[in-house]
Amino acid sequence: MSEPDLYTLIREHIPERYQDDYRLAVRYAIRLQHAKDGDEIVGWLGGAPVLPEGFDWPRTEGHYYEHVATIDLGKLPAIDLNLPDAGTISLFHDGGGIVCWFPAGVATTEADVPSRLVDQRRAYPRIPLTCRIIPTLPTCYEMPLPALDDWEDEFDELLFEAAEKFDAARSAVTEPWHQIGGWSYQIQGENDRGVLPGSAAEQRFYSHRDLPEGQLLLAQIDHDGGNGIGFGDMGMFYCFIAPADLAAGNLGAAVAYSESH
Repeated sequence: MSEPDLYTLIREHIPERYQDDYRLAVRYAIRLQHAKDGDEIVGWLGGAPVLPEGFDWPRTEGHYYEHVATIDLGKLPAIDLNLPDAGTISLFHDGGGIVCWFPAGVATTEADVPSRLVDQRRAYPRIPLTCRIIPTLPTCYEMPLPALDDWEDEFDELLFEAAEKFDAARSAVTEPWHQIGGWSYQIQGENDRGVLPGSAAEQRFYSHRDLPEGQLLLAQIDHDGGNGIGFGDMGMFYCFIAPADLAAGNLGAAVAYSESH
């Protein structure tokens, strides 16, 4: 099934009195998807990363991290994260995660995949990625629903039931949820700060209380049957970054990890 239109689902599932608030919470993200012939390539899953000369493949005491994805920021469309307009990020996973950030001007070449990863069948086939812009929203469990009624009713059962149906409808997608920016699709954690500092959504949802703790989603990579990448039981790999590090362009400070069901 192709990805459903978020605004159509808002009209179909969310009570009219809350629809403007739902639209206000929308953040645009970059959906990464398998490229077809003729598509512009913005990065790739698996295969080998591009690394500077002399830069060691990430490892711990000889145990090599798996290369998950490399993204060319210079090929991505602009979104509200205000990412650098050039440079690459390479994502690695081994229970935890590492984000390697190489700004524009840092010469990189395709690295050799360690033979140990090949022998252990942890070197995944390379799949080129293209992208498109999509709207995103938090799940009903992260959406600050009580604020939508200005605290008149802290638990609006009608709204929560509608939000659950909305979530179920938008989750009926068969393609992997690979993504740059926007709201994350978190399985267990609560790291997603979600709203941007100074945004209209911040004022609407958090004018009477503190902002949620946590960070902004930099990237998420879903399990992908196309090349065998997986993170536990149908899990997801996340990279979150603090707003201050994002503003400074310090993408290497992002925290990466995986969650599973």
